[in-house]
Amino acid sequence: MAKDNKQKGNSLEELTKYQYGAVAGTLIGQSVDMAKSALEFLVDDYLTLDKATKEVLNKSFADPKGKAVKDAAEIYSNAYNKARSSLTIGNLVQYYDAVLKGYLNPEESGSIRAELGRFDKETYGDIMKKFVRAKYVIEGEGKYDFTEEEMNGAKSIDENYKTLMQLLQFLEEAKLKPLIDNIEKKGIKDMLKAISGKLKQEQDKQKKS
Repeated sequence: MAKDNKQKGNSLEELTKYQYGAVAGTLIGQSVDMAKSALEFLVDDYLTLDKATKEVLNKSFADPKGKAVKDAAEIYSNAYNKARSSLTIGNLVQYYDAVLKGYLNPEESGSIRAELGRFDKETYGDIMKKFVRAKYVIEGEGKYDFTEEEMNGAKSIDENYKTLMQLLQFLEEAKLKPLIDNIEKKGIKDMLKAISGKLKQEQDKQKKS
């Protein structure tokens, strides 16, 4: 039991460690520059790397084609998802605790905690496998030759887990939103600084002429 708790604790630490990897994976389809900023946050503040390695990684993100950024976004978002999949719903409640406290009063969050508590010992990964399989069977009704027993079983799984899956999606989005906001603020700041620097150069030239 102690060993199991240690493993889950490590996975919870990994989840926190790779949060900006998840953000990079989310943003890469929108903007390579924003994903690059997320990876820089990850490398500078969360990964246990020596200074030289951090510099090499950050320099690699300057690739104009963005390949290094895309590759890193995939690697680190996968690391985040792997850690998340290994955790029980009970562990994820700890991870999302600040979200629940930040958005809801104790009475409101109590009903959500009770629903999450129904699945306390199940891992997110195991639930996802069952839920995705059930969706596949349900959506295949009339297309594939599933038995009545398989169809009824899939519908039962869907009914049992659908509220949980919606809750986890909302909590995940709320958890990552402040991190995405950080990236957007950094992008605005960098853009304004670049414009400011360009204007200053032009203004200095005018003063000299």
